[in-house]
Amino acid sequence: MMTARFFRSRVMIRVAVSFFFGLITGMVVMLLWTGQKLDGMYLERSALYYANNQKNKEILRLQEELDKDARRQENSEQIHKIQVEVISPLRYGQEEIKAQVETLVDPFIGKSVTWISNNPDLLDTILRNRTIFLSDDNNRKTEIRLRLKYIAFIESTLKIWVEALEAAEPEKPAN
Repeated sequence: MMTARFFRSRVMIRVAVSFFFGLITGMVVMLLWTGQKLDGMYLERSALYYANNQKNKEILRLQEELDKDARRQENSEQIHKIQVEVISPLRYGQEEIKAQVETLVDPFIGKSVTWISNNPDLLDTILRNRTIFLSDDNNRKTEIRLRLKYIAFIESTLKIWVEALEAAEPEKPAN
């Protein structure tokens, strides 16, 4: 009986040891298999983080570029310079006429191009039949009448063509 009990206990020990070795072997295999899967997932996650960061940097760069374009367009839609061209049969005083007209339209610097293009009559009202005086070397004043001929917008420059004619002197009555 003892041998049968001894034999049974030995078999039970072998079964228990085999079970634990199988359990340990199964855990090791499972750990190695899941470890490889986890390593692959960690690498994939790192690659996704890197790609996400690259896309975020690109988005920020594009937003900055859009902001710059918006600022540039906003600045280009404002008048920064006014250029005056004088159409006149007079051979003298054109620079002085230009200077006086530029002084008259100086308040338009910084205004929106679209605002002025929608209201060109404002410029016409300012310059229509405007009288300016030119001084010559003999301290005589010549009366000049202005009239707006054309306006054009070239980027942020307002270009104005003004017709300048010498005002007719009133006739003196005969004595």
